[in-house]
Amino acid sequence: MAKRRRSDARRAIFEVPVEQELDLHGLTIDQGLLELENFIRLCMRFKVKSVRVIHGIGPERGRSMRKAVRSFLSTRAGPWLTGIEAEPHNPGSIIIYIANA
Repeated sequence: MAKRRRSDARRAIFEVPVEQELDLHGLTIDQGLLELENFIRLCMRFKVKSVRVIHGIGPERGRSMRKAVRSFLSTRAGPWLTGIEAEPHNPGSIIIYIANA
């Protein structure tokens, strides 16, 4: 049995339980937004209620995946969602709740 590191145990305490997860690291902003849109549509189709989107922290100035994802969710994805919640322990991810699930 693998030992659980102390930091893993602390993370598990604060981590919000979700059904699915999408990691956008390594993608351009345009690729990431397309993946996010397709992912949300797929989650709606399969009745997934809550997902974690890992977008990273990004720079304070200029374009970043974090800013682009949050902008997309608040403007274009509104009808598909019932809620958006920042993860309390991780500023590089966001929890979204899917409508019609």
